[in-house]
Amino acid sequence: MPPSGHFRFPRESRIVTAAEFGRIKRGGRRVATRYFLVYLAPAAAGIPRLGMIVTRKVGGAVHRNRCKRVLREAFRLSRHNFPAPVDLVVIVKRSEDSPTLERYTKDLELALATRSRTNRDGL
Repeated sequence: MPPSGHFRFPRESRIVTAAEFGRIKRGGRRVATRYFLVYLAPAAAGIPRLGMIVTRKVGGAVHRNRCKRVLREAFRLSRHNFPAPVDLVVIVKRSEDSPTLERYTKDLELALATRSRTNRDGL
């Protein structure tokens, strides 16, 4: 059975252009967590969107692709709980731990909670 529309991850939910990445990194807030450096900005499209940066410092191609798959899934499952639509650019840090859905989901929630505590005007 195909996933319901509520949990899909369509192209509209992705940040893909260099201009969008630059806008978010220049104008957004930065939050560091154990596994990520997260830049947050108000959502330009009105829905939460995700952009990922996973460099070769993180590991080989197999490890980097696993990090991206797990991060996409963590975002997909938790974006409906975000307090407001935000654009996220997530830079994955090098870690000795293997990426798991639970770890990445907790780190995303921590980044959003930290942002909410430090900012009272929505972002």
